Amino acid sequence: MIAVIIDLCATFVETCGFLYLLKNEKVEIKRKIAFLFCEIIYAFCLTHFISNLRIDAKIILVVLSLIFLGKFVLKLSIAKSAFYMIIGSLLLLSSELIVMQIEMLFNTNSGKPFLVNLEGIIANKTVYLTLVYMVQRIISDISMKKMSLKSLALFFFSNIGYSCVAVCINLILVSLQDVVEPIILLGCSIIILVAFVANIIFTDKFFALEDQEQKQNIAIYKLQLQAKYYEEKTVEEEKIKRIYHDMKNHLLLLEQMNGAQIEDIHKLRQDISQYENYYRTGNKILDIILKDKLLTAEKYNIEIDDNIDLSGVNFLEALDISTIFGNLIDNAIEANTMLSTDQGKYIKISAAKKQHFLVICIQNSKAFEKKKKKVIHGYGLINVTNAVHKYSGEINITDGEREYTVNIIIPIPKD
Repeated sequence: MIAVIIDLCATFVETCGFLYLLKNEKVEIKRKIAFLFCEIIYAFCLTHFISNLRIDAKIILVVLSLIFLGKFVLKLSIAKSAFYMIIGSLLLLSSELIVMQIEMLFNTNSGKPFLVNLEGIIANKTVYLTLVYMVQRIISDISMKKMSLKSLALFFFSNIGYSCVAVCINLILVSLQDVVEPIILLGCSIIILVAFVANIIFTDKFFALEDQEQKQNIAIYKLQLQAKYYEEKTVEEEKIKRIYHDMKNHLLLLEQMNGAQIEDIHKLRQDISQYENYYRTGNKILDIILKDKLLTAEKYNIEIDDNIDLSGVNFLEALDISTIFGNLIDNAIEANTMLSTDQGKYIKISAAKKQHFLVICIQNSKAFEKKKKKVIHGYGLINVTNAVHKYSGEINITDGEREYTVNIIIPIPKD
């Protein structure tokens, strides 16, 4: 009876370790409790009613049950369930091997099987929980990522070697104890554990890089769509401008006709007058970008000061113009919206040829920061930098207390 209670307590601790590994996942408490009870009952039945199974078969069944419960009880994705449960199982196996080999090394068997068994279980679970705590900190951001089957397969096959070697050591441990020095087996187990933890670290880094690449690709795709939008809008704007000039003349005639609704005509002229005020920067794409972005800025009462002349500057691709000016103006608008008052909001934009260089400067007001922090503008600024470097240009950023300045210099290619 005491042995059964000890076994149940040990299984409880092991299952809690698995739950701790995924503590950052958004799992309901009732599901965690259900997982705990299901795994305890399953492990108890596997140990006491199917005791004639080989240890390797038991390990496989336990891992499969954990993955199954993680998927259908905890409602994790199959990839995340397999990831967490495989890690937890290998940590559990590693802790058991290490404790067993330490017992062999120091010959802890003093003729008191119960005490030795109890002390071994306590030591085993202590090592296991320590490993779980350390590894959980390494993989704490996994819950924020959508793991793919490709990532799971990479993790599984990179760890299959550790699993096979660990199981083999466990299977032949008793038969080798009289032939091989225990210190050798202990050293092998520790090396396997260290390699396994290192692989978890590299796997986590791989997931982070994969996630970063995915976000970067999404950002580039959005820029491509934005550039296409501006190209299409350029054609549309040209049509509207031609229509406006014809319509303006027609409205002037209508105003002079008897019985015409002068007020209605005047209102119509005001509605279409916005198409008479458009930018002429020397680049049609940039004209559309400025009109679009600066209309947004005006909604937030941001004062605009622009001095742009890109006449003769035709080496920049539409996507790169959209990337550089679109992202930087978006950042400037966002920084201004952080100000508590409408007074003092401004964006200054200048761009022109100076000798053999295209010089771009964008300045904007920003909220005062008492504690200096590194400003991160995410993938937008990364894409701006990449676009500038594409033309062998340089970008310099000055993050002042109340003003943010971006200076860009791009050499103009010789014809």
